[in-house]
Amino acid sequence: FCYSGSVVTAGGLVFVGRSTGKFVAFDASNGQQLWEFQTDAGVNAPATVFEQDGQQYITVLSAGNLFGRGPRGDSLWLFSLKGTLGPTEPPK
Repeated sequence: FCYSGSVVTAGGLVFVGRSTGKFVAFDASNGQQLWEFQTDAGVNAPATVFEQDGQQYITVLSAGNLFGRGPRGDSLWLFSLKGTLGPTEPPK
């Protein structure tokens, strides 16, 4: 399966998306998979990490795959890197 570009956080997490829609986090020190999230379409671009009000977030786009003729539209996913990693509301 094709992979998107990767992004590495200062905390040693490597995030990468797959054309299957999986968005995965690995430990940069040993390559162990720590987390995965199934988006609604292929993740074909690298994620972006940013900080607001002392909180770190990661965002990634999943979009219909041209070659796989994905049935779904485009989605922008936002995750907080604090506590349990899961979708979150945009910071205000």
